[in-house]
Amino acid sequence: MQNPSAAPQLWPLSRPQLTLCCVTLGLLLPFVGKAFHIDDPIFLWTAEQIAISPTDFFGFDVNWYGFIEPMHVVNKNPPLVSYYLALVAALAGWSEVALHIGMLLPALALSLGMFRLAGRFCDEPFAAAIMALATPVYLVSATSLMSDVPMLALWCWALEFFFRGMETDRLRDFVTAGCLMGLCVLAKYFGLALIPLVLVYGFARRRAPGRWLTSVAIAIAIVVAFDLYTRALYGFDPLLDVVGYAINPDVRFHVTPLQRLATGFFFLGGCTLASAAFAPWLWSLRKLAALLFCTGLVAAVFVHSFEDGRFGFDTHLQQAVFAIAGMHLIVLAFADLNRHRDPEALLLVLWLLGVFVFATFTNWTTNGRSILAATPVVGILLMRGLADVGALRTRVVAGVLVPALALAIVVGKADADWANSARLAARQFSETSAPAEASHERPGKLYFQGSWGFQRYMELAGVSRLAVGKTVLVPGDRVVMAIDGSNVFKLPTRRSHLIGNESFASSRWISVMSRERSAGFYASVWGSLPYSFGGQSPDRYRVFRMTREWAPKRRRK
Repeated sequence: MQNPSAAPQLWPLSRPQLTLCCVTLGLLLPFVGKAFHIDDPIFLWTAEQIAISPTDFFGFDVNWYGFIEPMHVVNKNPPLVSYYLALVAALAGWSEVALHIGMLLPALALSLGMFRLAGRFCDEPFAAAIMALATPVYLVSATSLMSDVPMLALWCWALEFFFRGMETDRLRDFVTAGCLMGLCVLAKYFGLALIPLVLVYGFARRRAPGRWLTSVAIAIAIVVAFDLYTRALYGFDPLLDVVGYAINPDVRFHVTPLQRLATGFFFLGGCTLASAAFAPWLWSLRKLAALLFCTGLVAAVFVHSFEDGRFGFDTHLQQAVFAIAGMHLIVLAFADLNRHRDPEALLLVLWLLGVFVFATFTNWTTNGRSILAATPVVGILLMRGLADVGALRTRVVAGVLVPALALAIVVGKADADWANSARLAARQFSETSAPAEASHERPGKLYFQGSWGFQRYMELAGVSRLAVGKTVLVPGDRVVMAIDGSNVFKLPTRRSHLIGNESFASSRWISVMSRERSAGFYASVWGSLPYSFGGQSPDRYRVFRMTREWAPKRRRK
């Protein structure tokens, strides 16, 4: 990556964008058979509705929390990604393989967007983009059908065209940037953060209003048009609704402010863990010792705030390591700003801090998907830092890249194994009967409880989810309950009895969602770490048979 005259340049480095696409496909193609997972069903239901009525994307009801609600109440995501999934399905079908292959296009767009954007900040955009890909948060997010990767791809390309416009002052570049910014918001509401980021950068660069404000105006116009259209269709304001959900005390993670701050650093560091491995080359020995001492003290305070006897030394050690890695990134960003003191360095700091603050304090829970938006900054900061201290060498980057990719693949595989276990469970319960029991009662109907991918596969098999206020269970009916899933409530013991227990194992090395190991990649209400070293506990399912009639009712608050 330096001194090209010393030896012939390797073919992959001579064609960096092609190589980057090959790396992206190499990472993601093994996961195209991954089961539908977590919030994938929400995006799929919306896509199915769009296929029927393209202008009425939320015009249907859904049972996601255990009771029937309009989709516009349940779905906290704008519909752009679902429109794309509907298009893919129209061309290739609704199978896992078809849809995951379709999602490779946004992933490739993100890889190329990071490369082009990184080229404006550092001399090694290929290495910066590769380091962003070699993160656990990227591989887990890019193997889903959710909106995070498409949103970030639009974000990067919007910035690229905005920078082009700042260089050329061409109106078409600013118009393109504005359209991409608006689409970024329609992919995921976090895209709104791009608008103030561009505003701050624009004024820092130009010091005055100008043609560059066209981008901001177009983006705002797109968002307002979507807001008005959605309000006219469904009678609610989607932007106010998602903000209200995020600050709703009934859904937020009830922890102390210190624990919330600590969790933010655990997630930032854990999701980009390999970045900390560059520290010996980024800092002098004296600065490195001081940095480790200071961050170690803060990490100890963070870990102590979670000291309640539930977790062992290994969990607290991971918390400390992840916290130090997260704090290192923040320090690196401010050190970069101190060295360069230009609008580009300011943008990087605000970008990273914006992601951190949103994931830590603004969102209803901290999750890895929110941290994904920081990965382009991480790669850029690392390459800029290494270049500034004269340590940018192929062997240095490669020495970190190989284990980084290995960790990302292991975490991605763990998430895929967990998703696939829910698909296997749904197939078993829907295709076979519950454990045999001598009884004179009629066989009854099968119902289930639990969300995420398990719900998708049970419903595809024709099994109905228990719906509070609608379902009436009669003697002989059976209910499969995903004990470790979400949105599950207990059955009355006097009206049902347990007739079977099943468990389905997944990952043996990494936990991504486990209360026992404090892992909560998709929601920190499960745990304070984005993932935890150690096997994931098997998902547990219980089968109940109703002995008396019962109609579940929604509890009053």
